[in-house]
Amino acid sequence: MPAKPMAMVLCAMIALMPLACRKAAEKTTEKIVKEGKEAVGGISEGIEKGRKSSAGQDGAIIISTDAELAQNAKVTVFALRQGEGDKEAVVEMAVENQKDVPLRLTDLHKTGGCALIDKDGFSSPLNERATDPEMTVLPKAKQKVVLHFKASVSTAATVLFYGKKYPIETPASGPTSKP
Repeated sequence: MPAKPMAMVLCAMIALMPLACRKAAEKTTEKIVKEGKEAVGGISEGIEKGRKSSAGQDGAIIISTDAELAQNAKVTVFALRQGEGDKEAVVEMAVENQKDVPLRLTDLHKTGGCALIDKDGFSSPLNERATDPEMTVLPKAKQKVVLHFKASVSTAATVLFYGKKYPIETPASGPTSKP
């Protein structure tokens, strides 16, 4: 091959090199992110299965789904009130433990675990800083589970609690009292 066409091929190869490197980096990064997400998902599922397979010191039943909650407790919306500021709604759920062992409510902060749905069907997440991530209901007792949402009380219609919808039928009361 004459020198001039060979130089042109070499120049074309050098010009395309960054594109090939970019594609290789993109594929590598894509695989790393995919594998990482699967590993994190596996760790999370392993923790949940491990917690459920062995009783804690108090023998509590771990609740992280609506089916588990329905088998062990009755749930109602107890109260709705204004939180601190215009954009915080506080909902109190009454959870009645029907078992002879404690119930440990977990994973409320998981996506879909708990949300406030307004009259137009829009959902608002839990205010994670103000809501306990885990709560224990004593055997054969009722517990108020206090949930703080980033939402307006005036439009609150339904609470999504472990994937099940509970209508809010109680009128909103005044502002939250501070301790």
